[in-house]
Amino acid sequence: MADEKEKQTFVQKLLFYTTAFFILLSTFSLFAFLFLVPFVIDPALTTIFMQFETRPAECVTIDVESRRGEQSAPYLICSLSLSLLVACCVL
Repeated sequence: MADEKEKQTFVQKLLFYTTAFFILLSTFSLFAFLFLVPFVIDPALTTIFMQFETRPAECVTIDVESRRGEQSAPYLICSLSLSLLVACCVL
């Protein structure tokens, strides 16, 4: 009688492993969904429901001043350029 209770049929094993698979899948899907809400879904919904202007903005460049050299950059990032020894900054 103990052997009959311990032996599982193929259908019972299939049902057990299928259930375990779907429980794990739903758990990982829930955590993935909770991770995606603040980074993907919320910004997407915010963008969809935004009230944008129908007329595009008109941007015009009025003046450009181009200087070359290390001393011409008034801010640190441009004067300490890692890609060039002499920074070229457009102000």
